[in-house]
Amino acid sequence: MSAKSPFDKVGLLIKLGGNVKNWLERGFALRSSHQVMYYFRSVQDFKVFALDSANNADRIAGTIRLRNATMYVADYVTEYKHVFEISSPPPDQRHYYLATKTRQEMNDWIAKLSAAGVALRVPSPISVLLQLTRSPSAPPSIYGVQGFLEKRGYWNTGYKTRFFRLQANLDGLLVLYYYKRYDDLAPKGSIPLLEAEVMEELEKPSAQKECEFGIKSQGRPYALRASSEELRNEWVTALKTAVRNPKAEAMYLNSKGEFLSADAAAKLHSDSDALVAKKAAAASATVQADAQLLESSGANGTSSSSAAGGGAAAGAGDSAASSDAQASSSNGTGGVAVIDKRKANEILAEAKRKQDEAVRRAKDEKTAKEREEREAREKKEREEAHRLAAERIAEEERRKEEQRLNKLVAVADAGQLFIKFGRKGNPHNKFVFLDGDRVYWCEPAAKGEQQSKEKQAKKFVKLTAATKLIGGKTTDVFKRAVAQREHDEFCFSVIGSDRTLDLVASTKDQRDTWLEALAAAQKKLFGAKK
Repeated sequence: MSAKSPFDKVGLLIKLGGNVKNWLERGFALRSSHQVMYYFRSVQDFKVFALDSANNADRIAGTIRLRNATMYVADYVTEYKHVFEISSPPPDQRHYYLATKTRQEMNDWIAKLSAAGVALRVPSPISVLLQLTRSPSAPPSIYGVQGFLEKRGYWNTGYKTRFFRLQANLDGLLVLYYYKRYDDLAPKGSIPLLEAEVMEELEKPSAQKECEFGIKSQGRPYALRASSEELRNEWVTALKTAVRNPKAEAMYLNSKGEFLSADAAAKLHSDSDALVAKKAAAASATVQADAQLLESSGANGTSSSSAAGGGAAAGAGDSAASSDAQASSSNGTGGVAVIDKRKANEILAEAKRKQDEAVRRAKDEKTAKEREEREAREKKEREEAHRLAAERIAEEERRKEEQRLNKLVAVADAGQLFIKFGRKGNPHNKFVFLDGDRVYWCEPAAKGEQQSKEKQAKKFVKLTAATKLIGGKTTDVFKRAVAQREHDEFCFSVIGSDRTLDLVASTKDQRDTWLEALAAAQKKLFGAKK
């Protein structure tokens, strides 16, 4: 971009679409003075805009308003590793998910956005909760606590995975919103926390009761379940605090996970800074004392060096200092004290540098260890959530398939009219129905009469003895000349050990329905027998 460009940072980011949920690379330009960030539909548009922004403003595809916006490190997003989220305030209340290729690139964008006034909030999900930072001016808030939980339905009492987000509504009251996916624009539902009650135990717990808790809001109970007992305890703690402060007053945590007021949090920062300053002053005083000792020993060494037997009182270091002093005196530079003060200052600076390096190295090691533990824990939680979701989907599909087959079997139980072919003679209309493990056929009822299912004079074939259920004209009965005019796609046979039941349906759909229904009934019978 030109030297006169009004933009503070430009670059390529990977953006999640608002309506079509796919990730595409877009060009972005941040303008801190206007608290906006522009993005471009194509990389080519961005490149043209970057060369001359003043004459190519029409290439801007969208604008992210940054005034009163917040951002989060979106660790719960599984598609990319380095993702951050920008949440615009009401009434828009939209969530933008942006990914970078490296951690450093993401940190650079977050730093620039922070300088533009976008508040960096709670790391997500809630399993990391909050730790007070070293910045006393902006301790992190609990707002934006979010993550995956399972919610039990009100009518359908099965658990389903939902993404929960704690945030304020237009009235400034805290509400727990839940979504089908973390990137959904509109919530599936919400739980108001004003005058709500957090229940640590459910009235009707499941087998995983140690991971369950509930919220009673406006007379309705909500049953929730976390992926672990530890995560469940963290959610309960956060929600109890939110219920006690439903009007979105500032809430902070200390390093032990205890909630503090804004004043207490600021005092904790101040006390922490004072403690660090006190330790630094103590270390500095120690080094100053060592320097003074060195200075006095250097002066003593000079006095000793003028006497014949002074070597025993001064050590090797004092002798060297005396030599330097004598050389300096011979040059007329002003004596020993000046040289020793310079060395003392060098020692002081080196000690301070080593102290700062040790503190920094210890902090980096602690941060790296905490990050590794957090990432491992979150990865385990995501894998468990995915596994449970896959199991629920498979169970739902199995249940739906079972219901569909039961409906087909019910059709066979009710019975229908078919044309039945025998080994000899002409075909006849027969009423065929399923009863238990037997397929019966009998004469159809006369016109205007109700069909009877009495079993006295009816023949049957056992499904448990049937070896095949096959469509088409494949049996010897269907190969008779009298059956040649029948359509192959309407015919099917139940092949037993000593005979076949050969039927012609009125439609192909009827033929297919009966073949599937009889197969389902046969499978159920063999399963029960086992």
